[in-house]
Amino acid sequence: MRHIEQAFNGRVALEALRRRDYDVDVVLTDFQMPLMNGVELASAVRALQAEGTAREGLAVVLLSGNIFTQSFPSVNINGRDRSLFDLTLLKPFTQELLVNMLTDLQALSNAYK
Repeated sequence: MRHIEQAFNGRVALEALRRRDYDVDVVLTDFQMPLMNGVELASAVRALQAEGTAREGLAVVLLSGNIFTQSFPSVNINGRDRSLFDLTLLKPFTQELLVNMLTDLQALSNAYK
């Protein structure tokens, strides 16, 4: 990961992706956020991928303390079914787990480049 950017809500994150100010590898989103929740943000990111605005290998990770957020419906991106989230990380989690997860996702992301 070359750059870390923080957005204060889902709408700000989505606008940053649309502007393409920098190359994004992973979007970490909480389930509950103001203005646009994590499911809405992930759906919007998948729509950007489908239209070619966001790169195909962009991973979306849900951070949640709610055990019922484990599974979400698939979405169709370029003719392929894909889960709305690439990974769900339940809170609380350790820094080591987060770093390992980001390392693994970066390796997968590099396969799309």
